[in-house]
Amino acid sequence: MPDAPAPAPRSEVVAASAGTGKTWQLTTRILRLLLGGAEPSSILAITFTRKAAAEIRARVLEFLTGWLRLDDAALARALREIGLELDPERPPPALLAAARGLYEQLQFAEQDLRVTTFDAFFQDLLQRFPLEAGIPVGYQILSEDRADRMRREAVDRLLEAAARRPGGELGRSMRHLERRAPSLLQLRDYFDRFLERGLEWRVYADGREPEELQRELDQAFFGADAPPGPQEDPALGMAFEDQKLARLAELLRKSGASERSHQAKAAAKLQRALPPPEAPVLERLQRVHEALFNADGEPRGSLFGLSQAARCRLGADAGECEALLHHFRCFVPEALDWHLRLRNRELNRHWHRLGAELVARYQQLKRQAGQMDFDDQRLAARRLMHGGVEWVQYKLGQQFRHILADEFQDTDDLSWQILLPFLEALREAADDDVPLGRSAFIVGDVKQSIYQWRRANPKLQDEAGNYLIRNLDARTRPLDASRRSAAAVIEMVNACFGEDGCYADALPGFQRHETHRKDLWGRVELMPVPEPAEAPAAEPGGGGLRDPLTEPRPERGGDALAEHAARLAARIRELLAAGVGVEDPETGRARRLRCRDILILVRARTHLPQIERELSRQGVPFARQSRQTLLNHLEVLDLLALLRVLTYPPDDLSLAQVLRSPLYCAGDRDLAALAAAGGGPWYERLQRAAGEGAPDALR
Repeated sequence: MPDAPAPAPRSEVVAASAGTGKTWQLTTRILRLLLGGAEPSSILAITFTRKAAAEIRARVLEFLTGWLRLDDAALARALREIGLELDPERPPPALLAAARGLYEQLQFAEQDLRVTTFDAFFQDLLQRFPLEAGIPVGYQILSEDRADRMRREAVDRLLEAAARRPGGELGRSMRHLERRAPSLLQLRDYFDRFLERGLEWRVYADGREPEELQRELDQAFFGADAPPGPQEDPALGMAFEDQKLARLAELLRKSGASERSHQAKAAAKLQRALPPPEAPVLERLQRVHEALFNADGEPRGSLFGLSQAARCRLGADAGECEALLHHFRCFVPEALDWHLRLRNRELNRHWHRLGAELVARYQQLKRQAGQMDFDDQRLAARRLMHGGVEWVQYKLGQQFRHILADEFQDTDDLSWQILLPFLEALREAADDDVPLGRSAFIVGDVKQSIYQWRRANPKLQDEAGNYLIRNLDARTRPLDASRRSAAAVIEMVNACFGEDGCYADALPGFQRHETHRKDLWGRVELMPVPEPAEAPAAEPGGGGLRDPLTEPRPERGGDALAEHAARLAARIRELLAAGVGVEDPETGRARRLRCRDILILVRARTHLPQIERELSRQGVPFARQSRQTLLNHLEVLDLLALLRVLTYPPDDLSLAQVLRSPLYCAGDRDLAALAAAGGGPWYERLQRAAGEGAPDALR
């Protein structure tokens, strides 16, 4: 582009805190690249969510359409604001013309600017190179409902295969797991969890033989000296001598003052570790450990520190007792650890055999249906980029010369592995004679990583930054000045995470934050969080059951959550009654605090019902920002319950929901009276009660 003032952009790693302008940084980077002559198709901007991708693209178009309406002076100021260095008095005419023509250029480009998500980009790669990736041409995306059905079918087929051949490998492994699972439902839950981590297992097992996987599993439990089979270690087995154990039990019983002394109780436990001789060594070791060590694994002081009275009772045997205690003090923890690792290794062998077979059956069902889920796409994209198809990597490297990654703190390891060949292509082609050269731009903030449930790894941001610094001469740039937070909030953050803060260890290397809004009103209050009370002991003969009509379901968190909700609602009432002043965001003037100025954030949505009840009880109006679908709203659920009653009147539970709903407004006492009104279905009781002077809600 003529007279473009921007030199070849330098690769950057930006650590941008919340509210410091991450999206602004990425958007203006794209604009500078376009103004410098980069083709729209050569720019690849990847973010984590479709909403973020749409926002970046919308901001780019907003800039370009806004530039069309500006005169020369205003456009020059706008270009300086996005980071271009030019004389505001005499801006280059060609640059101004180019800025005004970018919108048309973008609209009529043969290949559009790529602003997309990781998953959408991987899907596009596979659609372009299906044969090279080894996937079916024209595959379909597997829906979540269909995936659930396939997972259940895969589990059923695995259970059926194990039951058909109980003496085979699958049958033996299934019996081993069944001894650990209290029920078939729990066993199915184990398999569901393995399928949830199926992607990690497939990445780990990719290209490895079963024998190699087994060796690595053994080394994970025992290191390089892993025993080849499930046999016990001979040295530890010989050290477990019944004569020494029986003698120690005898001496401890002798050292105790009575049968209720600590020594006598420990002796009884040691005695139970002796018979029968064929009992598993691990079980016997656990009994000895329980007798000699406390729950924290520390030796019991009442046993190992012989008192003067105990020495007198032992007499000449005191030295022998101390020697035996020292022997088992050294031997039992080591032997117990060894045998626990033996047991866990054997359990994991069976578990991985069944899990690998389960994943294989699930993959077979998807292949037969010609469908793939997002994990399949990510793994296929990884194989494509690391599978030795060099011409594919070369073609992609020639197309995308500028790579921008947003919200990098939420990137997972697999996405980083797929992105890495693109960065390597930038490094290898750094000397190519192309406009603006090649560059990479990464922006993120480890403090804002919230997608760990989707395998996000915040540490990858530092790893990617170090890679760019070493290979692409990138520079790091922190952004810690907020453009939206008040000074009081920023000071609280610094106090928590600074060098002397209570959470200093959570964020090593934390840099103090600042704010551009120093005049913005702000206030931070810390409310005491009550400790959850211990659950009350069940009354004898109570059976642990409750009457749902008279006793509410216990809330998660119990009394502590109720107390916290009451304090929160009371504090909001106080602020509203006191007429606390706030700055109106529209006028910038002071006014009284309103309910709509308050936003309550909770760690888990399960806490919301308790808080809502307290707000209602204390007369504080509120509106819940619901994310529920239409059929999950209470009003719709009440209408569905009414339809169920009309279709099948004996449905007592649906009838109770209808009576309790705003349609009839029956109270708990009304339902309790109806429950006690004779026998038969509740609908018949309701008909009988209608002519007997029942409350209006039950007529």
